[in-house]
Amino acid sequence: MALAAACTPSQQVTVTGSNAAAPAPSAVESVAVVPSENADGTSKDYSAQLESRLRAAGYRLAPRTEATLFATLDHDVGEPRTEIVEFEVPEYRTEERIERVNGQFVTFYEDVLYGYRTETYEETVYPAHVEVSIYRAGSGAAPPETVYRGRARTEGRCGDMDHLIGPLLDALFADLSRSGDTVHEHRVKVEDC
Repeated sequence: MALAAACTPSQQVTVTGSNAAAPAPSAVESVAVVPSENADGTSKDYSAQLESRLRAAGYRLAPRTEATLFATLDHDVGEPRTEIVEFEVPEYRTEERIERVNGQFVTFYEDVLYGYRTETYEETVYPAHVEVSIYRAGSGAAPPETVYRGRARTEGRCGDMDHLIGPLLDALFADLSRSGDTVHEHRVKVEDC
């Protein structure tokens, strides 16, 4: 059991950002985290996780009434799907060889690779994402101006956002200062769930 606990699986995360890097913390007076509004009310609020990452990145957090920028966090775990995973298993056969050594016959046995067989298993995978948006409130009837939007996506065996939110936000915040619509790949550790 200790060995299983020590082996934390990892999964690939794809991070995409908006065409502009997030504003540098020094250029921002303050930021407030606005809880995401889900119509169904079933979504858990991870605002504290976002606040923690913003604070660690150097942003000054403030109440909504005093903030110049606002940050929201959207997250979702999609419907699971089953994948068939194939892998190759080496096949060996034992060959026997008899040789004369110092006047006596000696039998040697050797395992020789003679091919591979394909084995398969089914694995359930869950698509998941987090998206952080930073925007400046519009004045009057003007809509809010998005100054940054970043999205981290993954697909793996874990379908529990409680286990995924931290690693996905970490991957997203690693790319927070990068600009452009470029895609960055990360491997993150996800506690077995």
